[in-house]
Amino acid sequence: TERPDLKGRIIGSIQCYFHRFIRLLAIYAPMILIVAFLLPLVAKGPLSLYVQGTADACKDYWYRNIFFANNLGDFEGCMSNWMWFVANDFQFFLLMPFIVGIYLAFPFIGFGLVGAIIISCL
Repeated sequence: TERPDLKGRIIGSIQCYFHRFIRLLAIYAPMILIVAFLLPLVAKGPLSLYVQGTADACKDYWYRNIFFANNLGDFEGCMSNWMWFVANDFQFFLLMPFIVGIYLAFPFIGFGLVGAIIISCL
């Protein structure tokens, strides 16, 4: 068996990232539309002001949600907890191959990097 060349591996990695982005966006984008436009129409009662604020934030920061960057910076553009988790998960999916590569090439530096990431989460 032949090992794929560097160009083939890079293209395969980009395809993997793009596939995951499209797969998540297929359910994520309709939820953004529902929260921004449909939910305020049906919200009644004591939580209607909260729902309207969430819908307004969704309309203002839709681009942060579409590109899975709603957990970076302030949390005003973050619509709900599970959407924050999806963005966080996608970002770690993008970063993990680089972190593992550093860890395999330079174990001491990689261990320090993983430790720094864990400490920054505290």
